[in-house]
Amino acid sequence: MLSKKFTNIGIGKAISQNGDIYWVQLFIKER
Repeated sequence: MLSKKFTNIGIGKAISQNGDIYWVQLFIKER
């Protein structure tokens, strides 16, 4: 299940631990 609700500002990754879902956002700096 990949949710494409993220903008071009960063990438979202879902990590499930102990039945809980943690969202990890990695922001990309493009200058």
